[in-house]
Amino acid sequence: MRLPMTPTEARCLIESCCQVFVDAGAAEWDAAENGDAELHMESGEIFRFGGSGVTRLERSTNAFHPSTRNEP
Repeated sequence: MRLPMTPTEARCLIESCCQVFVDAGAAEWDAAENGDAELHMESGEIFRFGGSGVTRLERSTNAFHPSTRNEP
């Protein structure tokens, strides 16, 4: 990949890297009330993917536990 990347290319790269955590069972995707994508880590961190970048939100006390998730 050439550098510098466009913002769209950078976002796609970051999201695909985050998907590795989801695939490993260490995170899950969710949607914020405003529609932004959020990555909820098993450890409690939440990262929001907004229009102008990625923001780490305050650590959640409600970390998800893969063993108790409702699977579709």
